[in-house]
Amino acid sequence: MVELAPGWKAIACLCMTMTAQETPRLEPVTSSTWGKKDSRNSSEKPFKNGITDQQAEQLFWEDVKNPTSEIDTNVRVPLTQNQFDALVSLTFNIGLGGFDGSTVLRLLNKGDYSGAAKHFEDFRYAHHRTVAGLPERRRNETGLFLRR
Repeated sequence: MVELAPGWKAIACLCMTMTAQETPRLEPVTSSTWGKKDSRNSSEKPFKNGITDQQAEQLFWEDVKNPTSEIDTNVRVPLTQNQFDALVSLTFNIGLGGFDGSTVLRLLNKGDYSGAAKHFEDFRYAHHRTVAGLPERRRNETGLFLRR
């Protein structure tokens, strides 16, 4: 298990603001923040007037627990903090199922770190179409993953 470094909040910034298009908005929108709909309360009454920075951070840390656990559970090779952070960002964005069955995970668990890094770009699509911002996000995650 990778221990979270004291400065690990950087991963929050990485996940939420990987590109300019993904800058979190704290004002009222039809879904609560950074494209996240709060499924715990379908009426979203707690967010009808927007949310505070503190609420956004609390929601983020609740959401990032699952990707962190997924990596701790399924990655069977040693990781640097940068590799761990890049994988959290990827898994946060593509979902647990996307990561669990991915070539990234399969190659990584074989010890092929560079091969795994090349497959981050597999996730630049949504519904079989390239989505604005995803290629840049994947490049940034790959760069972080490869940084020692």
